[in-house]
Amino acid sequence: MKQILLKLKKARNTIKNSDLKKTGRNEYSKFDYYTPEQVERLVDNACEETNTIVLCNLKGDENGLFQTLDFIDLESEEKISFEMRTKHGSITATNETQQMGGTDTYSERYIKMKVFQIKDNNLELDIAKQEDSKIAKVKGEVSKITDIKELRGYYEKNKGLGKEASELITKRSDEIKNDIQLKQKNGNNNV
Repeated sequence: MKQILLKLKKARNTIKNSDLKKTGRNEYSKFDYYTPEQVERLVDNACEETNTIVLCNLKGDENGLFQTLDFIDLESEEKISFEMRTKHGSITATNETQQMGGTDTYSERYIKMKVFQIKDNNLELDIAKQEDSKIAKVKGEVSKITDIKELRGYYEKNKGLGKEASELITKRSDEIKNDIQLKQKNGNNNV
């Protein structure tokens, strides 16, 4: 068992030290990623260097679908196995067979990325940080606005910032309206 673990470690290092550039691009969220073909190439090169092979299969049981990966040492025939649960993909304008093919392709990509520690920008963390930064900016800008018309103008210019930003603007609008009512109630007509 020690031999196969050493080979897995070497394969991971081979991939980590690779200079392969990401060619996939998500234009909506503005990030680059490794395509399934690139992940395949990274893993194949690492296996070639370590005299190992990877076998993947999409399987199903009473709990749903899962992808398996066997990492096999071609010299000692030692093997280490991994599995990862997945969901049946839903791809528009395709039939069931095409959807299953997409499910297999992408679940194989993700299990290989997990087993071989292929990092793809820590996307979720990066997006969360960007969102937190946007929300903090909106919160700061909105808190300085004291006029409903100015707030409406700000909203119109920044509609696409998402639900949380809209909620902050709505909350600020309510605060401004309450301030106006309070000033009117106290006889301050400089509203």
